[in-house]
Amino acid sequence: MTDLIANGDYKMVTTRVNYFGNWYFTALNESVDPHFVNLRQALAKHPIIITDTISEAIGYLRQGGYIFPSQEDLFLLPIIQAECNFYYFKEDTPQQDVYFIFPNGSLLHENFDRAIIMNYGYIEYAWGKYFENGLIGPPYPNCSVGNNLSNDYKPIDIMSSFGIFLIIMICLAISSVGFFVEFNLYWDPKQARRLNFVAKKIFQSTKIIIEYKKYSNERSEERDLRNSVA
Repeated sequence: MTDLIANGDYKMVTTRVNYFGNWYFTALNESVDPHFVNLRQALAKHPIIITDTISEAIGYLRQGGYIFPSQEDLFLLPIIQAECNFYYFKEDTPQQDVYFIFPNGSLLHENFDRAIIMNYGYIEYAWGKYFENGLIGPPYPNCSVGNNLSNDYKPIDIMSSFGIFLIIMICLAISSVGFFVEFNLYWDPKQARRLNFVAKKIFQSTKIIIEYKKYSNERSEERDLRNSVA
């Protein structure tokens, strides 16, 4: 990338918000990393084009011959990825680590470590699906390459989420039946008393069975004791 800009084959373009809010451009002005040192020398002859809006920056990218540096999780990236025929690369580009900062002795530190370890597989899957495969939109690109993505990496649609809605409808149906029964009993005291009577009979029958089993066990123990003495 640095050689392309130094030779004048490409120019760098970005938005004003991205230029003043992105760590990449802060490092570009201050870092002694060889990448930024060489890029500063290349930009001395071919300065960065700073636009007021993302639409203007995309207009430059459509022309060809322009590079737009951004973070992988930039909030403007879905708008850029909605365009077709853009080439994305991140090999040999600088990276910036992000940390959670806790005060000394914080009880949250251990819990956060455990949560990250337990969810590491899902984090890797989600990052690969929505960032590395360009599905962090909407909007999504309507390109031939995007249409050839596997089903695992395509956005959720109504058909893929039908099972969830089916479970919700079944739960709503069951709860509606319970509500109807309770509402009917509330407005019909006779039926409520009848149901209460049946419930008491069931409880009494259960109680009798339990007491009978308990009594039977006690008599069995007494019989075994008498036989052993005899």
